[in-house]
Amino acid sequence: MHKTHTVVLGSLIGITFLSATILSSTITSATAENTDIIDEVNVTVPVSCSMEGSGMNSHETELFNNEYDSNVGTTNIKAYCNDVNGFAIYAIGYTDDTDGKNVLTDSNLSSTNDITTGVATTGSDSKWAMKLATVTSPEPTYPITIESDQEGPFTSFHTVPDDYTLVAKRTSATDAGSSAIGSTFTTTYQIYIGPNQSAGTYNGQVKYVLVHPNYVDQETLKNAVTVVFDGNGLTFPGGATTNTMKYANICTPGEYAYVDNNYQEVMTSNILTGGTQNGAYTDSESILRTITLPNADKVKVVIDYGITGDTMGMNIVEGTWDGDWNTLPENYYEIYDYDGNNISDTKSYIVNGNSVTIHAESWDTPESGYDYGFYAKVYPVYNTEQPNTTYEELSSTDNCSIVPISGTYTETTPWKGKWTATIDGHEQEFTNTVHYYGNYITYPTAEGSIIDYINNAGSSISGSTLTLYAYNPTTFDMVYATANKSKTNNYYAIQDLNSSMCEDVTIGETTTVIDIRDNSTYNIGKLKDGNCWMRENLKLNPTDSTTASNMSASNTNATNDAIYNYLHGGNPNNIAGWTDTAVTTDGSGAAFTVPRIYINTSTNKPQYNFCAVSTGTYCYDMGAGIDTGNTDIDAPYDVCPINWRLPTYLDYDDLNLIVLNDEFTDGGLPSRIIFWTSTYYGPDQMTSVQVSWSEGGTLIIGEAPNTSQRYRTESNHIRCILPTSN
Repeated sequence: MHKTHTVVLGSLIGITFLSATILSSTITSATAENTDIIDEVNVTVPVSCSMEGSGMNSHETELFNNEYDSNVGTTNIKAYCNDVNGFAIYAIGYTDDTDGKNVLTDSNLSSTNDITTGVATTGSDSKWAMKLATVTSPEPTYPITIESDQEGPFTSFHTVPDDYTLVAKRTSATDAGSSAIGSTFTTTYQIYIGPNQSAGTYNGQVKYVLVHPNYVDQETLKNAVTVVFDGNGLTFPGGATTNTMKYANICTPGEYAYVDNNYQEVMTSNILTGGTQNGAYTDSESILRTITLPNADKVKVVIDYGITGDTMGMNIVEGTWDGDWNTLPENYYEIYDYDGNNISDTKSYIVNGNSVTIHAESWDTPESGYDYGFYAKVYPVYNTEQPNTTYEELSSTDNCSIVPISGTYTETTPWKGKWTATIDGHEQEFTNTVHYYGNYITYPTAEGSIIDYINNAGSSISGSTLTLYAYNPTTFDMVYATANKSKTNNYYAIQDLNSSMCEDVTIGETTTVIDIRDNSTYNIGKLKDGNCWMRENLKLNPTDSTTASNMSASNTNATNDAIYNYLHGGNPNNIAGWTDTAVTTDGSGAAFTVPRIYINTSTNKPQYNFCAVSTGTYCYDMGAGIDTGNTDIDAPYDVCPINWRLPTYLDYDDLNLIVLNDEFTDGGLPSRIIFWTSTYYGPDQMTSVQVSWSEGGTLIIGEAPNTSQRYRTESNHIRCILPTSN
């Protein structure tokens, strides 16, 4: 009986879309005195590189033992990239989503049944191989080159690589964008089933990765840091929850060409053929010589010189030049020193084109010991190999930087550009140069950014994978970020939130903020009444000079005079009045013309008399019958942060039966509790409210026990409100 083998292959395509400035066009006008202006125009064209495939995952065949198929489906892969330096495409086996796994496997069978890679149509062992081809009809606008390795060209059947291997390359840009023509190549596979292969359905994958520029080599790709961006609840276009990028250290390659071993000489009068010195150069040296080298693509000039500063000037000019300074070409090198320093050196210069002009002129007698002059050798340079030439590096560069070489730049749900990762047991934050509603990632240049981290970590993280989780912000975070507010001790300041910002916050959202007066933190939220509320009681206790110094009108809902009364009760030495002294509930016999606070031992929460609540403006001494402030109106000033205020009775009433206990208070209120309001009640009293909750957890806002009036000498809790209107 014949055994049946179903083989399914999949191709994975790495896609890249980068953002970089590659073109800057500037328009300027000629300058005329007092009449002209300069209007500058700049355009940024981002690098856009991508791959897309048609016919993917169509590589399926059914074979019996001792049979083979040399055309197991065809995928057309189109690559486009407007990087001026082109792009490279690497392939690697990716079975079971594992880099370097280049077998066909059946998950129901042991690995001893795997089909290994190789080129075969006969024999005892099953094999599979890959092959690439260029598209020649119609003639491609942007042709791509299929590469070879030590095994042979990928245009013939070839083993599937177990490491990233260059399979195709283009050294210049293509068009880009959604309608790009790009460069197209095809992939197909050959499979042979040996006589002893067990029946089953075998699957495998090959991953193709586009990287740019084209000179990204295998080692660079292997050492690239893979960064997985996890949306952490946010999604990318198409519904993906993660996005993967590769970052690598890319150095601009040096320039190589074929240099002719024959050369021509140019030198000062004191230098013999071959560069031997014969005396000193004179104060009347004048050399202007143009050398043209037919058929050369470039010219290489090597100069040995030893001159005395401020005695000789030298120029190497691209092309021909007649010595007229008014017609000096733009491209030239100057070799002299204006500072009077002595110069002795050997330098090499590459000049475009096949002509070079060497100019030298002396104007003073050289000093002893620096009287060599110069000796120049002029070589023809060719882009292609010629007789009697040597392949040389004409110029090298140390211009290296960490850049994304592969992946997808995309947009996501609006959020502030920040990612977090746990590194060496510590959470690290990465910020990016993105804006609210901006691209989800751009070249991150801010301190602590991804590129900075990879650059600083160096080889210690080469080839590793770093997973970053998106910081999924509340609209509180967004309004603070949009208003360009900064943080204190990792928290935004409660004083920086205003009514219009609260208006833009989503109802039900909460956040933690800091009170910059004493660095206490508070959980706040936007409740169902549409206003922002503190979700915990005020705990300000300015009994020390540090806190007192921050109790300014710019931080507190009070005037400067009110702040003075609040802190001192009319007496500059009276901060001590803020000691934790219990306040009587009826005020009998008490003289509280100064602010008082004490910590309720049952709730461990601070409570305030109304003199403290009102920042010293609504104080009352019942024993003496002394009142302060305009006491027949609602209290205009209070101890709440600037922009916030003490709620009125009606503010609380708006919460009645619509807000849950755990919405109003972080963790829920421990028991029935009484809060001050700013609402006037009587000559020596203010209105208070009792907050409790129903069995279902809904707040019940009502009068305090027996009556809603509370003597201003009594102590109660404080909550602050930030209304979205009034």
